[in-house]
Amino acid sequence: MVEQRKPASECLWFRYATLFDDNKDITHFDCMLFNRYFWNMTFGKSSPKDSKAFESYKRVKEGSPPQGYSSSIANDALIDRFGTVELPSLTYGIDFSDTHFDCVTSFSGYIFPRRVSFFNCEFDCPAEFSDSTFSGIFEMNRTEIHEGLNISWCTFESGLVIGAPSIFENSEGSSISIHSSTFNGPFLLTRSHVFSLMSISGNRFEKAFAIRKLNVSSDARLNANLFDGRVTVRDCDFKGALSFDGSAFNSPTSFEGSKFRNFYPTLRGTFLDQDTTLSIDDDLWPKNCQQKPEVVKATCAKLRHNQAQQGLPEEQQFFFRREMEQCAKIGSFQQRLPYILYGAISNYGSSIARPTVCLLGLWLFGLACFYSYFTGCCLLAPKEPV
Repeated sequence: MVEQRKPASECLWFRYATLFDDNKDITHFDCMLFNRYFWNMTFGKSSPKDSKAFESYKRVKEGSPPQGYSSSIANDALIDRFGTVELPSLTYGIDFSDTHFDCVTSFSGYIFPRRVSFFNCEFDCPAEFSDSTFSGIFEMNRTEIHEGLNISWCTFESGLVIGAPSIFENSEGSSISIHSSTFNGPFLLTRSHVFSLMSISGNRFEKAFAIRKLNVSSDARLNANLFDGRVTVRDCDFKGALSFDGSAFNSPTSFEGSKFRNFYPTLRGTFLDQDTTLSIDDDLWPKNCQQKPEVVKATCAKLRHNQAQQGLPEEQQFFFRREMEQCAKIGSFQQRLPYILYGAISNYGSSIARPTVCLLGLWLFGLACFYSYFTGCCLLAPKEPV
């Protein structure tokens, strides 16, 4: 049962993150600068290990405050809003749980020194995280985002967990957009439903990357990513196009149990680790494919080669058959005819019964021809009448 969600104005940590928003004497842009500077100077007391995170941390700590900002203004704002200048403890992390965000939520440039939790939250407007640093783990479970989750140029030192279960939708753009970020800890996206485009591109994943039991109703783009840790894409359901173009898988990878309903994943310029596991269940691969034959052929050829390198004959034959099926659809009739005959006679090398029947038929036909010839020329001529 979903617990009651409180308005964002009643969430303690969100009120600290937006301390100056109620100040009518400060412009909206200055409010953003003041909020970020106050937060990072007050709560962003961490020692990032990653070079990019350290530069962000150093930039905030050594940078001068925004024009017009002063500690007295911050204290006045704290007293106006909380009645005290005392600050909450970071012992148990930063908790935004059970909150309904009905306005644009932007944490651009923020430093989060401890665990951050968005458990059982709802966002009516986009959730924005740009150029932020997360020293603790980032958790977003049982959350509904109606106008998209956008993460860019961020550093996650301890990892990111999304799911159990969550809903992501966006009527005009991406449901999930994660790009140009660094993940020094594990990445887990599980048991969620993504209704529109999911884009996870241009990132570096140094530890495990896992997508499990994810239902994607639209396209999914995981392009130009660097996967240094183990990759698991398991028991997912992809209804739209899926691409891994330009990505590098440098550790064991598994796509077991994932279903590709209408499109084969595209792998243009993709490096696959030699320990790549694929399911060869016909029900998990497209039956009425909506892609060009040339694209499907290239994907199947790459997967066939990868499985052949591992010495897996059944998996190799599975993708070889699909590669030949696409060859039978490319070019003129004369070019396609050999592949058509190859498929009709042997199902592209995967059938033993078909060539056996053909050979038996050919043998019987030859036997019938010889029988007709020899019986026709060797019969005794009838005796002449006396």
